[in-house]
Amino acid sequence: MLEFLVEKKGFTIFAMEAAMPETSLLDNYVLTGKGDPAEALAMTHPVWNVEEMLALIRWMRTYNANPSHSRKLRFYGFDMQERKQTYARVKSWLDQEDPGEAAHLASLNDRMSALLGAPQGSSGPESLKAWQGVAHEVEAIALRLEKRMAASSPVVPVEMDKRQIQNLRLLAQFAAFRGDANRGLRDQFMATNVAWRLSQDPDAKMVLWAHNGHIAYRSGAKYGADSMGWYLRRFMGQAYRNFGFAFRDGAFRAWDLGPERNGGMTFTVTPQAKGTLDAALGATNLPILALDLRRLPEQGPVRTWFESPQGTWDVGDGFSPAFADRFLQKEPITDYYDALLFVSRTTAATACQKP
Repeated sequence: MLEFLVEKKGFTIFAMEAAMPETSLLDNYVLTGKGDPAEALAMTHPVWNVEEMLALIRWMRTYNANPSHSRKLRFYGFDMQERKQTYARVKSWLDQEDPGEAAHLASLNDRMSALLGAPQGSSGPESLKAWQGVAHEVEAIALRLEKRMAASSPVVPVEMDKRQIQNLRLLAQFAAFRGDANRGLRDQFMATNVAWRLSQDPDAKMVLWAHNGHIAYRSGAKYGADSMGWYLRRFMGQAYRNFGFAFRDGAFRAWDLGPERNGGMTFTVTPQAKGTLDAALGATNLPILALDLRRLPEQGPVRTWFESPQGTWDVGDGFSPAFADRFLQKEPITDYYDALLFVSRTTAATACQKP
């Protein structure tokens, strides 16, 4: 899919549900060929550390190495759940740019470490308020630096400055997320980070890869918190198109959520009972298919069936066979996606060996 979108449709950015700083080494490899992509990939979330992802990254580098391709591909993350690398990079930059703000940020980082190290159950109102205070102070540093840069130089800030200001905002997002009792801010922040990345290259087209629950159109009024896709549709209008993924049966790699917590492993599921969305799509006997949900009939039995709560697998980075029914999304999909991509039988990704 990525090759097609790059070579035939002019896409130049691949963005995935991973932390921005963690993916910067992969971006540098894709752009320059410097570094070891296997080592850089191992620094991201373990669920991404698979041979298929490594092959995708190496293909992107091969594409960029061709001098006839003047518009180079970029590899970015947009998540905000990582703190240590983000802090280390922005602190090193601030040590040179503004030692006073660097010292202030160091004290805020110490406060975050103390909050994270607090005993289990220390997540009451006082803890949440403390996280919110840290978020406010980190954001204030970012605003002061932006104002100072704008006053001292009429030229557009260099990419390094913009990236480090964004790193400060990632730290503010991390703290705000921790200070949110419902943890509903993550999707909003991811959408904000995607929009920021696109603002740095307004002519770019992005392939955005994340879990169905994030890219879908889910309104907080109905589901408790707005999804990233909901925000991106509001930010971008029809320029944002999402493709949900579904499968009937087969193997996949995920983290064991059962009582033994065996880490990353391969699970296999059998076909679901008749009456589910996955079973219906599997009954076509097509190994793969793309379903344009925008072309469903306006009314009639087909429309009615799709708008009823059909069952479809909803597996993230974790799974437990003992509670397989909990991983069935029994909700209508017509309002979630523009299109659905279906694979009848999956095969598990192959974990990378340790570099």
